[in-house]
Amino acid sequence: MCSWSPATGLDDPASCTPIATPLSTTTYSLTVISGSCSSTNTATATVTVGGPDSLYTVAPCRLLDTRNPNGPYGGPAIAGLGQRSFVAIGHCGVPPTAKAISANVTITAPTTPGDVRLYPSDHPAPLVSNVNYRTGQTRANNAVITLSCDGNGGFAVQNDGSGSVHLIVDINGYFQ
Repeated sequence: MCSWSPATGLDDPASCTPIATPLSTTTYSLTVISGSCSSTNTATATVTVGGPDSLYTVAPCRLLDTRNPNGPYGGPAIAGLGQRSFVAIGHCGVPPTAKAISANVTITAPTTPGDVRLYPSDHPAPLVSNVNYRTGQTRANNAVITLSCDGNGGFAVQNDGSGSVHLIVDINGYFQ
Protein backbone atom coordinates (compact mmCIF):
# COMPACT_ATOMS: atom_id res chain seq x y z
CA MET A 1 0.00 0.00 0.00
CA CYS A 2 1.28 3.48 -0.86
CA SER A 3 0.43 6.77 0.74
CA TRP A 4 1.67 10.18 -0.47
CA SER A 5 1.51 13.40 1.51
CA PRO A 6 0.60 16.08 0.95
CA ALA A 7 -2.14 14.97 -1.46
CA THR A 8 -2.33 18.38 -3.14
CA GLY A 9 -1.57 18.18 -6.85
CA LEU A 10 -1.65 14.36 -7.02
CA ASP A 11 -4.20 12.52 -9.17
CA ASP A 12 -4.29 9.55 -6.72
CA PRO A 13 -2.37 9.91 -3.44
CA ALA A 14 -2.96 6.18 -2.68
CA SER A 15 -1.24 5.10 -5.90
CA CYS A 16 2.42 4.07 -5.91
CA THR A 17 2.84 6.01 -9.21
CA PRO A 18 0.59 9.09 -9.09
CA ILE A 19 0.74 11.91 -11.62
CA ALA A 20 1.90 15.09 -9.89
CA THR A 21 0.78 18.51 -11.15
CA PRO A 22 1.30 20.92 -8.25
CA LEU A 23 0.89 24.66 -8.78
CA SER A 24 4.13 25.36 -6.91
CA THR A 25 7.28 23.45 -6.02
CA THR A 26 6.27 20.68 -3.60
CA THR A 27 8.14 17.99 -1.67
CA TYR A 28 6.10 14.81 -1.35
CA SER A 29 6.65 12.01 1.16
CA LEU A 30 5.85 8.42 0.20
CA THR A 31 5.09 5.76 2.79
CA VAL A 32 4.99 2.15 1.61
CA ILE A 33 3.46 -0.50 3.86
CA SER A 34 4.22 -4.03 2.75
CA GLY A 35 2.70 -7.33 3.89
CA SER A 36 1.42 -8.43 7.27
CA CYS A 37 4.66 -7.40 8.96
CA SER A 38 3.65 -3.75 8.71
CA SER A 39 7.15 -2.74 7.62
CA THR A 40 7.14 0.94 6.73
CA ASN A 41 9.63 2.70 4.43
CA THR A 42 9.56 6.39 3.63
CA ALA A 43 11.02 8.32 0.69
CA THR A 44 10.67 11.90 -0.54
CA ALA A 45 10.37 13.41 -4.01
CA THR A 46 10.41 17.08 -4.96
CA VAL A 47 8.44 18.29 -7.98
CA THR A 48 9.83 21.62 -9.19
CA VAL A 49 7.46 23.99 -10.94
CA GLY A 50 9.11 26.51 -13.26
CA GLY A 51 12.79 25.80 -13.52
CA PRO A 52 14.44 24.90 -16.82
CA ASP A 53 11.30 25.09 -18.92
CA SER A 54 10.19 28.57 -17.87
CA LEU A 55 9.45 31.12 -20.60
CA TYR A 56 10.89 34.60 -20.13
CA THR A 57 9.40 37.16 -22.48
CA VAL A 58 11.37 39.93 -24.15
CA ALA A 59 10.23 42.92 -26.16
CA PRO A 60 9.79 41.71 -29.75
CA CYS A 61 13.17 41.94 -31.43
CA ARG A 62 14.29 41.16 -34.97
CA LEU A 63 17.24 38.77 -34.67
CA LEU A 64 17.82 38.36 -38.38
CA ASP A 65 16.52 39.44 -41.76
CA THR A 66 18.28 38.09 -44.84
CA ARG A 67 16.79 40.91 -46.97
CA ASN A 68 19.28 43.23 -45.27
CA PRO A 69 22.86 43.72 -46.53
CA ASN A 70 25.14 40.69 -46.22
CA GLY A 71 26.31 40.00 -42.67
CA PRO A 72 25.96 37.56 -39.77
CA TYR A 73 22.29 38.54 -39.23
CA GLY A 74 21.50 39.78 -42.73
CA GLY A 75 21.86 38.60 -46.29
CA PRO A 76 22.34 36.72 -48.39
CA ALA A 77 19.12 34.73 -48.76
CA ILE A 78 19.25 31.09 -47.68
CA ALA A 79 20.47 29.24 -50.76
CA GLY A 80 18.50 26.43 -52.34
CA LEU A 81 19.14 23.17 -50.47
CA GLY A 82 21.48 25.19 -48.23
CA GLN A 83 22.07 25.63 -44.53
CA ARG A 84 23.11 28.62 -42.48
CA SER A 85 23.80 29.07 -38.76
CA PHE A 86 23.00 31.97 -36.44
CA VAL A 87 23.75 32.72 -32.77
CA ALA A 88 20.88 33.87 -30.53
CA ILE A 89 22.80 34.19 -27.24
CA GLY A 90 23.75 37.80 -26.54
CA HIS A 91 21.20 39.25 -28.96
CA CYS A 92 17.67 40.54 -28.35
CA GLY A 93 18.00 40.01 -24.58
CA VAL A 94 18.73 36.27 -24.86
CA PRO A 95 21.12 35.37 -21.98
CA PRO A 96 23.87 32.71 -22.02
CA THR A 97 21.63 30.47 -19.87
CA ALA A 98 18.90 30.22 -22.53
CA LYS A 99 18.11 26.74 -23.82
CA ALA A 100 15.60 27.73 -26.53
CA ILE A 101 13.97 30.81 -28.04
CA SER A 102 10.35 31.61 -28.80
CA ALA A 103 10.13 33.30 -32.19
CA ASN A 104 8.03 34.25 -35.17
CA VAL A 105 9.69 32.76 -38.26
CA THR A 106 8.83 34.35 -41.61
CA ILE A 107 9.94 33.42 -45.10
CA THR A 108 9.50 35.67 -48.10
CA ALA A 109 10.38 35.79 -51.80
CA PRO A 110 11.02 32.06 -52.32
CA THR A 111 12.08 31.32 -55.89
CA THR A 112 10.74 27.73 -55.75
CA PRO A 113 8.41 25.75 -53.45
CA GLY A 114 9.98 24.24 -50.34
CA ASP A 115 10.23 24.39 -46.57
CA VAL A 116 12.64 25.59 -43.88
CA ARG A 117 13.71 23.74 -40.75
CA LEU A 118 15.22 25.47 -37.72
CA TYR A 119 17.15 23.36 -35.20
CA PRO A 120 20.14 23.41 -32.79
CA SER A 121 23.29 24.06 -34.82
CA ASP A 122 25.12 21.15 -33.16
CA HIS A 123 22.45 18.61 -34.22
CA PRO A 124 21.34 17.18 -37.55
CA ALA A 125 18.29 18.70 -39.24
CA PRO A 126 14.96 17.29 -38.00
CA LEU A 127 12.48 15.57 -40.28
CA VAL A 128 9.77 18.16 -39.58
CA SER A 129 9.63 21.67 -41.07
CA ASN A 130 8.80 25.00 -39.44
CA VAL A 131 7.39 26.76 -42.51
CA ASN A 132 6.25 25.29 -45.86
CA TYR A 133 5.90 27.62 -48.85
CA ARG A 134 5.20 27.96 -52.55
CA THR A 135 6.98 30.19 -55.06
CA GLY A 136 6.52 33.89 -54.30
CA GLN A 137 4.66 33.45 -50.99
CA THR A 138 5.30 35.19 -47.70
CA ARG A 139 4.51 32.78 -44.86
CA ALA A 140 4.99 32.94 -41.09
CA ASN A 141 4.76 30.54 -38.18
CA ASN A 142 5.48 30.61 -34.45
CA ALA A 143 8.33 28.38 -33.33
CA VAL A 144 10.22 27.28 -30.26
CA ILE A 145 13.78 26.82 -31.48
CA THR A 146 16.13 24.77 -29.32
CA LEU A 147 19.61 26.26 -29.11
CA SER A 148 22.85 24.30 -29.42
CA CYS A 149 24.41 22.69 -26.34
CA ASP A 150 27.98 23.40 -27.48
CA GLY A 151 28.16 26.73 -25.64
CA ASN A 152 27.54 29.08 -28.57
CA GLY A 153 23.74 29.17 -28.26
CA GLY A 154 23.18 28.84 -31.97
CA PHE A 155 20.63 27.40 -34.31
CA ALA A 156 20.75 26.39 -37.94
CA VAL A 157 18.33 26.85 -40.82
CA GLN A 158 17.97 24.34 -43.62
CA ASN A 159 16.21 25.37 -46.82
CA ASP A 160 14.73 22.28 -48.47
CA GLY A 161 13.63 24.18 -51.57
CA SER A 162 15.81 24.08 -54.68
CA GLY A 163 15.70 27.90 -54.92
CA SER A 164 16.65 30.64 -52.49
CA VAL A 165 14.38 32.08 -49.79
CA HIS A 166 14.65 35.06 -47.44
CA LEU A 167 14.28 34.41 -43.71
CA ILE A 168 13.16 36.74 -40.92
CA VAL A 169 13.28 35.69 -37.24
CA ASP A 170 11.66 37.88 -34.58
CA ILE A 171 12.34 36.77 -30.99
CA ASN A 172 9.65 37.27 -28.32
CA GLY A 173 11.09 35.16 -25.49
CA TYR A 174 13.49 32.48 -24.35
CA PHE A 175 13.41 29.36 -22.19
CA GLN A 176 15.91 28.50 -19.45
